[in-house]
Amino acid sequence: MGLGQINIKDELLSRTRNLVNAVSYLTLRNHLLGVQSLTPVVQEINLLLTQEYESDKKDVRQKKLEDAFAMQIANDAKEAQEDMNEESNDQTLYYFYQQEIANLQSRRGMLANEVSHLQHELLRLKAQIAQLNNAYTMPTATFHAHEHASYNHTYEHANIHVHVHHPHHHHHIHEGSLNNLHLWSQINGLQNEYSNQNDRLKILESNLKKLDTRLAELDALNRELPQRLNRRKMRQQERVHRALIRQHKDKSLDQLSQKSKQDLDNEIKHQNHLLDSQLHNLKLELSKQSYPCFLHVLNDSLESSALAHLDAGEQEKLKIILKHMQAYHSKKAESETLIKNINTQTLELSRLKNLFTAHANKIQANNNTVMELQRKFDLSAQDDQRLHHHFTLTVRKKNTAWYGALGAGLGAVATFYATIFFTINLIFFLIPSIMALAAVTSLIVGAVYQAKKSALQEEITENDRKMTNAKLEVRKLTKQSQDVSDNNLSIQQKIDELEQKIPSAKMKLSAVEITMGNLLQEAKDVGDQIQTAVTPFHFFRTEPTPSAPPLAQSTSIENEKVTPF
Repeated sequence: MGLGQINIKDELLSRTRNLVNAVSYLTLRNHLLGVQSLTPVVQEINLLLTQEYESDKKDVRQKKLEDAFAMQIANDAKEAQEDMNEESNDQTLYYFYQQEIANLQSRRGMLANEVSHLQHELLRLKAQIAQLNNAYTMPTATFHAHEHASYNHTYEHANIHVHVHHPHHHHHIHEGSLNNLHLWSQINGLQNEYSNQNDRLKILESNLKKLDTRLAELDALNRELPQRLNRRKMRQQERVHRALIRQHKDKSLDQLSQKSKQDLDNEIKHQNHLLDSQLHNLKLELSKQSYPCFLHVLNDSLESSALAHLDAGEQEKLKIILKHMQAYHSKKAESETLIKNINTQTLELSRLKNLFTAHANKIQANNNTVMELQRKFDLSAQDDQRLHHHFTLTVRKKNTAWYGALGAGLGAVATFYATIFFTINLIFFLIPSIMALAAVTSLIVGAVYQAKKSALQEEITENDRKMTNAKLEVRKLTKQSQDVSDNNLSIQQKIDELEQKIPSAKMKLSAVEITMGNLLQEAKDVGDQIQTAVTPFHFFRTEPTPSAPPLAQSTSIENEKVTPF
């Protein structure tokens, strides 16, 4: 049985069931004749499991080795093909590089000769231009030769510019002037030729540099070919070495590289660990299913002729035992369902009670907050009354001061004009001065009370805002408390329902557990009456569970479990 092809656990369970079916009649007969346990059967099953396990261990190691070799062969073939392609490509490149290098070197020689020839030609033109320039003797014309020389390797080039200034008089031209004009024409032609040759020299120089650059690139590429050849030779040697290792399969593990061997060992350990875990889980499942398997065997034996050697009375007793134990297991499943439901309902009840308490605390906190807000609201109302009273007094005082200032000012004006019209005594001018001073004083007092009035108005506005906010907060908290209270009514109804359901479920569980106990006791009583003194209960024993039952009300049946062997 290879890994990855079949589920080990399902296969071994299938083999276990087949084994149980194959020896069922013989097993039951042997037990009824006095064999006290199913140990021989279990030992035979465990032996088969262990053999299968060891076989899988060997298969895992061999399969891993074969898979590693197959992958290695495929990788080596792929690498060899890639090396062949690279070698063919490198040979083509080598011939191409050699041909291109030869062509470029030939072209470079031709360009170098042409460059040298142009250099000499430019020197000749330069000397000829200078000679003609010296022969040019026209008095009314001047020639300026500007030389710009630059040197590149072994050649020199110059740019010659000639400027001619012709005479502006109307005398007829002498013979010397005609000669100079002819020289000027020659100089101009030579200068144009010099410029053209110089431009061509620059182009040739640029082409020569490009050829040198390409030759350097080809030289670098050419040097890489031997390096790639050496790498291909090394890979070929490694492939030969691996092929030699594969030829000795029996010693291959020892001849593999240390890293590959370590990786394979780690993988084998991992697979062995998985097999150990599967074997352990399988044995646990086998132990759990042994009792149902025995009931299945007993049922098949009663329906067939396997128990024909027993008298009718013993067969009937075995049927009663089977019927009682089947009913016991049915009731046990029912009790487990009840326990699960009771635990779920108990947790839900606890959650609802906690939620109800939290809501009640929220309502109480809201009520306390409302009381505090109401107290602050009352204080703010008292402050509001006090501020309005003070504000009214301030307005009255301000109005009185301003009216007094108006009266005093009018009186000062009237007495001033009366003093002017009716008397010239200066002492009478004190009266309008005093009244004017009183008017100014009243204005100042009125301004002070106006400022006080504005401050009181702002304080009243702020106090009104606080009172409004307090009202809104109280309204919000009151609505929130009402919503929580309504929600608590619904929670209380659910709590009442659960407090009625849980005791009813516990009573039903208690009845089921009593029925289970009665069924178990009746089956034992019937088994004790069998003449062979061997019952199915000799194959099993009851032991207390290591952990406490989920419910305190569980009967003694829940504190026991049937254990195989």
